[in-house]
Amino acid sequence: MRFDIQQISIGSKEQPLIEQWAICGACGHMRPVEELRKPGAAPACPQCGHDGDSQSQTDIGQQRRFLEFARSLALSYMEHYESLSGDRDEERRRQAYQVLPSFDHTLRQPSGAVGDDGLPFGIEYRSAMVLREVNLGHTQQQGTIPFGPGRLAPEIGFQVCQSCGVVVPPGAVPGEASHRRSC
Repeated sequence: MRFDIQQISIGSKEQPLIEQWAICGACGHMRPVEELRKPGAAPACPQCGHDGDSQSQTDIGQQRRFLEFARSLALSYMEHYESLSGDRDEERRRQAYQVLPSFDHTLRQPSGAVGDDGLPFGIEYRSAMVLREVNLGHTQQQGTIPFGPGRLAPEIGFQVCQSCGVVVPPGAVPGEASHRRSC
C-alpha cells in the first residue's frame, strides 16, 4: 500500500504542537524561542557564541516554526483501492526533500579528545549530544535562511493550514487545498 499524507495533527490553540525555534546561522544550533525570552537568557548562541547580526538567534528572520513529527499524527484520506500499489510501477515514485542536521553540543556531560599532531586524525568523545534531522521541504525550493556553515534553508518549507492541519501540495496555493469542514 502507498499513502499520501494529506493532513497532520498540529494540536489545539491551548496545546499547540507547532513551536517557534531560533536557528544560529553560524553553526546551525537550534533552541526554542521561549528560552531566549526567559529573564537572564544570554542572547548569544550557547554553542558558538555568535550574536549581533542577521544570522543570530535573536534576529526574527532566524526564528521559524517547526513541528516535531514524532509528536504529531499523519493522516491520509485515500480510498482503499487508490492506496493499493500493486505493480503499477517498477519502483516507488521517489520524492526528494531537503534534510539538514542540527547538532547540539551544549549538554553538560563528560567529554574529551585524543589527538596527535603527527597523525591526520583525532578522536573526540562526547557522552551526550542532541542530533536533529530537520526536513525543510521539497528540493525545488531555494534556500535563503542561513542554517549553519555553508547551508541555506528555504523560506517557506512545508505549508500546513494553521486551522485544520491540511498539507498544501507543492506548487499549490494554501487557499486551493482541500480543507476539512471544521476549518
